[in-house]
Amino acid sequence: MKSRNVPQRPSPPATASQQIHAKARRIFIFAIINLFAGSTQTSPHSSEFARLNR
Repeated sequence: MKSRNVPQRPSPPATASQQIHAKARRIFIFAIINLFAGSTQTSPHSSEFARLNR
C-alpha cells in the first residue's frame, strides 16, 4: 500500500541492466555452444568432457 506514495524508479537503468543481462546470457550460451562444438570436433578430450557432464 505504501508503494503508491513512493515514486517509481526511472525505467532506463532497469532496461539497460536487463539488456546487459540478456546480452551476457546470450554470449555465455553462445560461447558454451561453440566450446562444445569445437571440443567434439577437434579435442581428444571430448569423451572425458561428456563423461564429466553426465
